[in-house]
This record gives sequence, C-alpha cells and structure tokens, in this order.
Amino acid sequence: MMQQTIRVDVLGARRITVDGSTFCKLWLGQREDTKDVKGVIPMTMSCEPELIDQLDTQALPRQHDVRVRLQMAGGGKTGMHALEILEDGAATQPPTGTAGTAEAKAEQAKGNQHQAAKS
Repeated sequence: MMQQTIRVDVLGARRITVDGSTFCKLWLGQREDTKDVKGVIPMTMSCEPELIDQLDTQALPRQHDVRVRLQMAGGGKTGMHALEILEDGAATQPPTGTAGTAEAKAEQAKGNQHQAAKS
C-alpha cells in the first residue's frame, strides 16, 4: 500500500452514518503560491473515524502533517484517504507540491537530523 505524508491546513471534519455505514471526511486546505495558484486551495478527503475524535475543534484550522494512502475512487480514479494526523514535526517527507523548494529541502534535512538524534 503506497503511503505518503502531506502538509495541509486541517479546516474541519464530518462523520455521518447512513443505514449503519459510517462515512468520514476531512476538509483541508493546501497552501500554494505559484504563478497560477495563490492562497489556500480547499479540498476534501475521506478519513478514518478516529481522526475526527483526535481533532481539537478549538485549535482548527491548523496546519498538520497527514499520512495518506492512495485508494480507488469513483470512476476508476485514484484518491487519497487520510490514515493519521501526525504530531507537529513528526513527518520527514517534504510537503506535496514543494519537493524542489529550498524551504522543503531544509525541512527534510531538519527532520532527518531529528530522526538521527533519536537513533
């Protein structure tokens, strides 16, 4: 199962139960500042029910590292499903969409140093 970590603004969450089946969704925002995209781009993502219980509504919106996996979505497309909201600084992969930036490389190096210090 392919997993990755993304850095996003967690804006809110919703859990609904229909005919005994529970469906959970996160509302996220991806910060962008490129020639063609400015500001926070909103998106939704399915998630595990425990993630909703983990969120502190008083602290939202808040930037988090979220561990996601790719899964089949409607129409034969691939979508992301949130598995875990990591504690601040727990992720060592660069945020999606910024892998080549100096800021992302500095964050990754900091995370690698942190991991090496734990060993």
